[in-house]
Amino acid sequence: MAEKRTLFQKNLAHPLTLCHSIRPSRPKRERSIPISYRHMSYAVIKTGGKQHRVIVGEYLDVMKLAANEGDAVNFDQVLAAGEGDSVKIGAPFIAGASVAAKVLKQHRAAKVTAFKFKRRKGYHRTKGHKQEITRVQITSINA
Repeated sequence: MAEKRTLFQKNLAHPLTLCHSIRPSRPKRERSIPISYRHMSYAVIKTGGKQHRVIVGEYLDVMKLAANEGDAVNFDQVLAAGEGDSVKIGAPFIAGASVAAKVLKQHRAAKVTAFKFKRRKGYHRTKGHKQEITRVQITSINA
């Protein structure tokens, strides 16, 4: 009875074959959300000119809010909310819907460096920027 060899073993058996292309691929990374939160209800909120998909218990960095650490904030610009197939979509916002969150800390993001130059002209400009952001934890979704 002939031995059944895998593709990797076949390539190793042949001395002229390189086996770089048969390396197993890495699994795709999931969002950093605990498993117990993955199938819960979610909402899409708008704050700071951006849209964020949030679930209860998630930590989120948003543009700076006028609130102190430990304060409760309320996001009333909810674009969509739901669970599974039952999703409500606003036009543009859902009336009466809100997302409550707790401010964990006010801090600044990592430094971003902008460097401009024009070749052969001796023109160089470097400018740094650190964006002020607020870290919040989503406490409830009221839709």
